[in-house]
Parts: sequence; structure tokens; C-alpha cells
Amino acid sequence: MSQNFVRSARIGAAFAGLTLVFAIVVGAPLGMVLLVLGGAAILLAVPGVVLRWTLPAEHRAAAGGGAGWPWTLPLRKIARSRTVGGLSLLVKDVEGGEHRCVAQGEWAPAAPASGVVVEVYGRRDKTGDVRVRRLAEVDTGDVVTPRLPGGARLGRAAGFLAVALWGGAALALLALSILPR
Repeated sequence: MSQNFVRSARIGAAFAGLTLVFAIVVGAPLGMVLLVLGGAAILLAVPGVVLRWTLPAEHRAAAGGGAGWPWTLPLRKIARSRTVGGLSLLVKDVEGGEHRCVAQGEWAPAAPASGVVVEVYGRRDKTGDVRVRRLAEVDTGDVVTPRLPGGARLGRAAGFLAVALWGGAALALLALSILPR
């Protein structure tokens, strides 16, 4: 989970809190507000549990604790402490310049052999390294892509889900507040 997910989840939580106050102030039906809050509380526990399960063992103990950890974990920086091995290789362009290419995860189906001519698809990051999305071997046409481990993909999906659920709860509360009764 990147820092952007943590920020997005915090913004969604703040927006949900503000719309809850707004719903109460404008007199939204209390039963519907409680229904939305209860549903959101149940659904928001799922990404927290999934995020904690996908954390490395040394971070899992620090992530738990407290009665509200399933709901607060997506909002905390520890949620992005998942480490994924980085792959690095040097690629020479046709003019002889060397470029450091990095990827996260493992090569699928297999890493290209040394000395093979490849086309690199990706983009440069702030450090000047090329973040590889895929490599294509020129001679054979085989495509090699970096794949994140299952736990990292599941953690990323849980991060997206947490942001979507906070936003959905906020929108539901806002709809209860402004729709005619």
C-alpha cells in the first residue's frame, strides 16, 4: 500500500466523518444513518483484516492492538510496510548508454538471459531508473513481465477497497442528507 493509498483512506474517513455530522445536522433519518454506519463498519473491517494478514510477520505485531485495529489499520503508515524484492538489471541502448532498469516482484515466466537483446517498456522515475512494466525479447518475441507476490497484490487490493468503502460510506451519508425524505 503506497503513501497515496494511506492519504486517500484518511481523506475518505474525514469526508465520511464530515458527512455524518452534516447528516445529523440536517436531520437525516436516524435509522438510515445507523444502517449506513453499521454496514460501513462491518465492510471496513475486511480490508483491515486482509492488510494485517498480508504484512510481514515482524510488522504484524505492531499493526494489531487496540479494539479498533481492523478499521484504523488502512489509515496508518504501517499498512504500507510490505516489502517486495526488487529486480535490477543494466540495459545498453543502441548508442552504448547504460540504463538501470528496476522492477518489483519476480520475472514471469523467467528472467531474460544475459546478453539477450530486449525492448524495455516502462517509464523513468525521479531517480532516473527505468521502472519496467515488461521486457520483450527481440529475437523470439517472448514477453517477460515482473509479477508481484500474491500477498502484495492482495494488500494493494485491500488498500483500494478501504478507499472505496470510506468514499462509499461518505456518499451514502451525503445522499441521505440531501435526498428528499
